[in-house]
Amino acid sequence: MTSRYHRIRLIISLFIIIPIIFLLSTSNLPWQTPGAATAYYSILAFLCVAISASAANRVRMEPTPSNNALFACTGYASIVFSGAAIFYILTEEIPVIHVQTAGIFLNLVALATTGILILLYSSLDQFIKKENSIWERKQTPFILILIGTLIFGVSIVFARLPFDNSVFLITGYLAGIIAVISYLAAALRMYQRRDSIKTNDPFRLMIGFLLFAGASVNHILILPSPTSMWIVSIALIALALIIANIAISYTYLLDISVNENIAYVITIVTTILAIVPFIISHLIEALIGSEVIIDIGATLIVHMGGAMLAGISAYTLYSKLRHYSSPGQIAIISLLLYWMISELAIVFSHFTPAYGFASETLTPYICGSVLSSFLLFLAIRRVLNPHQNKLLSSNSTIILVVIGSPILIFIGELLRTEVIIGIFGITEAVIGLSIMLGLSYISLYCLLTYILLLTASSGGKFTFDSVGAALVSIWVVIIILKTNFGYATPGWWVAEAIMLLSIIGLSLLLLLMYLDETKKFESATVDASLYSELVSNAIVGHQETAIDLLSNLAMDVKMTDDRRDSITLILDKISSANELTRYLQILISGNSFDRSTLETIDAIDSIRCAANRLGIPDSVRQIKDKDRIHGLVLANSLLEDGFYYLLDGVMKRLGSIEVLGIGILEEAPNVEGSIEIVLDIIVGVHKIDESLGFIRRYTEVYPDDVVEFGYAKRLIGLFKGSMKWHSELASGNTLSISVQIVLPSGK
Repeated sequence: MTSRYHRIRLIISLFIIIPIIFLLSTSNLPWQTPGAATAYYSILAFLCVAISASAANRVRMEPTPSNNALFACTGYASIVFSGAAIFYILTEEIPVIHVQTAGIFLNLVALATTGILILLYSSLDQFIKKENSIWERKQTPFILILIGTLIFGVSIVFARLPFDNSVFLITGYLAGIIAVISYLAAALRMYQRRDSIKTNDPFRLMIGFLLFAGASVNHILILPSPTSMWIVSIALIALALIIANIAISYTYLLDISVNENIAYVITIVTTILAIVPFIISHLIEALIGSEVIIDIGATLIVHMGGAMLAGISAYTLYSKLRHYSSPGQIAIISLLLYWMISELAIVFSHFTPAYGFASETLTPYICGSVLSSFLLFLAIRRVLNPHQNKLLSSNSTIILVVIGSPILIFIGELLRTEVIIGIFGITEAVIGLSIMLGLSYISLYCLLTYILLLTASSGGKFTFDSVGAALVSIWVVIIILKTNFGYATPGWWVAEAIMLLSIIGLSLLLLLMYLDETKKFESATVDASLYSELVSNAIVGHQETAIDLLSNLAMDVKMTDDRRDSITLILDKISSANELTRYLQILISGNSFDRSTLETIDAIDSIRCAANRLGIPDSVRQIKDKDRIHGLVLANSLLEDGFYYLLDGVMKRLGSIEVLGIGILEEAPNVEGSIEIVLDIIVGVHKIDESLGFIRRYTEVYPDDVVEFGYAKRLIGLFKGSMKWHSELASGNTLSISVQIVLPSGK
């Protein structure tokens, strides 16, 4: 799957990066403090969450045993690393446990359990051949995650018991050997199956597994006496996760038809978001120290700018949503509105006695973490199941968010002051930061999953929808950063700088996108007007002149019957072209046909002609009540084209038509003077269980996303008709689609 160029580039990069890692380990980087441990584990957790999002989407497409094992592995690793980061925030334990043999033993247990899951991933598809295996069930990865988490939980308790170091040495060496053997065996499997694996990049995964093996070996070496070489293991794991992220996320994007370069950029940007802010923050703190630098002017500018950007982006996305529906987008708009209100709340808090200029409230961030997790989860559900009815309309949701956000922040402040501090006497920063970090990782997983689904629907194009998702992702990164650094420390200011740069960059991007959209609209309007003018004047004039000349020629009494028949046929064709030209004028104008210009035609004949053009055999067509049915409607020849594009879209986008049922209701419900045509279509679809949600998006809620369905909808609309879709699983790998088309009756 990886070209020779990519392989050589990867190997050269490793020869450069690995020596740098060993040099960094000798530069006295902090590794014994809770803050340093939180930062390292935050980076690893971020990377694991990013990979988990791609692995989860891969499972939705192909729920194979290996893919389930891979999702279980990344999910388990995410829990371990994010749990470690939260643990050190909560306990502020000094020294951190990994400076002891028991702590290195604990790391080796995590590596060993992850290695076993990796080995399962590399082997299962080769040994599990039967369909509907237990390894293909939806519950399987979650059961594996639970087992791994329980093993690690028991190991934590074991590591806390006052055993002699020899106990941890023996068990640690055993866990280390299991880890090394598992990773090496998995790497060997990847090499052996490099030509047969198509879902993920086997070469990059092989390199990643070897790096994991190297991290395990390094842990074994420092087990008796932990040193700063522990950083080497963490760096090797991070490097392995970066390579694995490219191997999994990049290939997933390619498989959903995203351009190769765009897919690579998306994957690299995800990696940069995970690593660069943390590295820069800690480098700055290492250079200038961690003293508090209070600048209320800069703080207010950043937060006011963040509020403005979030508000403008929310308004832009909402305006777009009114004209072009996008599933789950209302959740992004709601989060942007909350972000705007929370930034204003932070500005307001600095002018209150409770905070002043010496501290900053965490309540908006904590509430935002809770809200993000909930809304992004709903956004994913909406994308995967667009047919489900909304609980609230878009306008009602917006009003609820605008009113509810300040109330939520106010209630959060009351809980902080009256309950957490007043009753329990707990330092709110510890609880708040832990909640922020834990829920931020959940939000991050949901957000990345949503972005990948959004990328699949847009084909990798950067749209207004993408800007909203990008803004929310930056906000999540800022929240994670702020859990790692105290108020007004250099690390905190890096988070503020990221927000400021985002305000500048994304504001310019929104402006450019708006100007581009305006330019395209104006260009399209001019082109449409010009085309309409050419059609109405030049082309129609030529056609009428040709008709007059041929009519005069046909009056020649000396003309033979054959020649007269040929001229009659030519006149008929030119008249049809002239008629079609008039149709195009109406189509371009955006209007519909006047009832008086339409003729009575049989809709069933139009469906037959459309089916014949597409080569749909008579054997699959089923006309209900064919002896007493009629389908007379007011339309013209474009009706046949409408049915043609509808059926063509089904065949191109979904699969082969196995049954085409045609039914007529002589009186459409609730529409006087109209009839309803019902097309019941059975379509054979590959792996329908995983694709049903996406298919419903195309056939039920947002048919304009598919150009053929958009054509059909517009042509039916020319006759003041309407079209409604419904789809459901029929049986096996077949999908039942019902299309209800209402047209004016021709009786």
